[in-house]
Amino acid sequence: MPTIGDAMARLDERLFVDRERELALFRSWLVERATEPAILDVSGPGGTGKSTLIRAFGRVAEAEGWRVVLADGSAFKPTPAQLSLTITGARRRDGADYLNEAPTVLILDTFEEFGALTHYLQNNFLPRLRRSVKLVISGRQPLGTAWSAWGPVVQSIVLSGFPPDASRTYLRVRGIRADLEDEITGAAGASPLALSLAADMATQFGVREFRAAPEWRLALRSLVEDLLRDVRNQDLRILLEAAAVVRQFDEELLAAVVGKEDITAAFAALCGLSSIRPAEHGLMLHEDIRRILIEDLRWRRPEHLIELRRRAWSHYRRRLRESPAEAWIIADQLYLSGNDLIQGMFSQSSDSGHAWVDRAGPADREVILGILQAFISRGSSLPEAPTPDEITPRFVESLLSHPAVRLTMSRERDGRVTAYAFVLPLCRETMDLLPRGGALRRLVERTSSAQETADVPDDCEDATVFIFSTIVHLAEHSREANAALVRDVLPALLGGGKYLACTASEQYAAVLDAFGFTKVASGLGASAFHPGRQLDAFALDLRLVGAETWIDSIAAGRSLPQGLAGDDIAREVQTAVLHWADDAKLAASPLAAMAKLRDPESELSPAEGVRELIREALERARAGASEDRELAFRAVELAYLEHSVSHERVAERLSVSRSTFYRLLKRGLAGVVAALGRP
Repeated sequence: MPTIGDAMARLDERLFVDRERELALFRSWLVERATEPAILDVSGPGGTGKSTLIRAFGRVAEAEGWRVVLADGSAFKPTPAQLSLTITGARRRDGADYLNEAPTVLILDTFEEFGALTHYLQNNFLPRLRRSVKLVISGRQPLGTAWSAWGPVVQSIVLSGFPPDASRTYLRVRGIRADLEDEITGAAGASPLALSLAADMATQFGVREFRAAPEWRLALRSLVEDLLRDVRNQDLRILLEAAAVVRQFDEELLAAVVGKEDITAAFAALCGLSSIRPAEHGLMLHEDIRRILIEDLRWRRPEHLIELRRRAWSHYRRRLRESPAEAWIIADQLYLSGNDLIQGMFSQSSDSGHAWVDRAGPADREVILGILQAFISRGSSLPEAPTPDEITPRFVESLLSHPAVRLTMSRERDGRVTAYAFVLPLCRETMDLLPRGGALRRLVERTSSAQETADVPDDCEDATVFIFSTIVHLAEHSREANAALVRDVLPALLGGGKYLACTASEQYAAVLDAFGFTKVASGLGASAFHPGRQLDAFALDLRLVGAETWIDSIAAGRSLPQGLAGDDIAREVQTAVLHWADDAKLAASPLAAMAKLRDPESELSPAEGVRELIREALERARAGASEDRELAFRAVELAYLEHSVSHERVAERLSVSRSTFYRLLKRGLAGVVAALGRP
């Protein structure tokens, strides 16, 4: 007759999802008898499903005729006698002798509690086990350096949270309605334990809005204490809260976030926690743990959470001013917004590895066109809704061969190219690349005035308007590949220009909205894959608001302050330099409001604020400029900012003709306008 235990085992098996790879590895390891003894090391932070997995291992082993013995380190004192008693169930019986009596899988769970037994296990217990005994070790940390000599007989499994599809599968098995799936995954993330708790809340207590539900908040508090069971040091817990706020961290950043100069000891302890992973630029907290800690802080100490983010924001702002070309700093600052779309895009997964980007050129033609054809072949089944221009091979080839167009391809960790995207700066030459009557040309026309279009610069180095493309990808491309392409675009935004995009995709529109773009026009034509869906035009204009203000607004979750209209930008700069010594004229300039917006705490007068704004923009424009461009900036400096001699004298000093001098002034002022948005 079936028992209650049998029923619970069947339930446990029914709820078991997304560990097929681990089960396959276990089955393969189980039949391999060449090592003596064989050890399978299962590790992962609390809440990632280790206990559920080893129960599944036990069911598989028993079904294949093995005896299964479980010793949980949280259930007995770590002494040799207590270990033998737990294994055998009888006093004065030797554990190793008992295990050797029959083919057995011994599972040592909660292995972090076995520390005092390490010497005994390595020198007395394990060497006595026969080949018929297999050992599974499960704990929050992988086996450390104390077990390095055992490396040749150890296989490792490192667990993390569920991917999105598995999370939804689990919720469906639990009987959760489809309309609640987004609500639950938004609150619980990918943590199997958090998903289980949320499913309990929904089925047993009828909870529907999790982040506001008292039952969920109390469950989170209990979950946090369980996850931090091995973190008893208060300084270490403070660092964990700081680590949860940011995308990745080093010691300097966490010290700034917690407001302490010396955190060396606590930081060293933090680095040893099972929930800490290596990241691209330092370390990162496991994403499931981070999400749970943030939700708990948002409930218990919302003001403290705001203060931690403010300190992190200040630190990033300083770093960005020191290293403005570092795209990852921008991504990390934007991550502070708490916006789920942005955070999901920039989250890193150490388990899946890091994708990276390469600049594509004519030599990559076959690879790029291969990705494009695979993308086109899936057409209407895709959520993406690109313009017809973007999937025209001839247009893509023209982009590949133009040196000013930044067409970037992303590579997976195995080196395969799986996606690409482009940023197209608008100048005379690149405007000619846009198909006549095409959606991208209509995008430019609908977002620009006639004067703005007429004033498109001859040289792409002077471009202030840029078009962002749809990401074109293979079916098997990863989230990390998408994130790498988005991060690669971020430095372009530091130019403080105007950025355009065109799509009929709700998903892409939501991403653009999260980054501060505004829909400015509709009806640009039908999308490539969905003839019934009209393309919309989106724009982000930073030419006078500035990139730094944009970053600050997104990080703080505020709407982007509006700058001047495109037609007014160059005119206001021209007016300011022509009236450089006129305080009243400068104080009345719209640039005075921009100067105050850039530095609210400045004590400069409005007129001096405008002068400082333009001086700083000039210096940024000059940084790394070519010899020809430096001559243009020198012309602006001598003719307008110093204004000590006539234009004729300045042309003589620069050894150029008057016509060349005025061309230099025009080019130099265009560079100043472009640099106004850069931090």
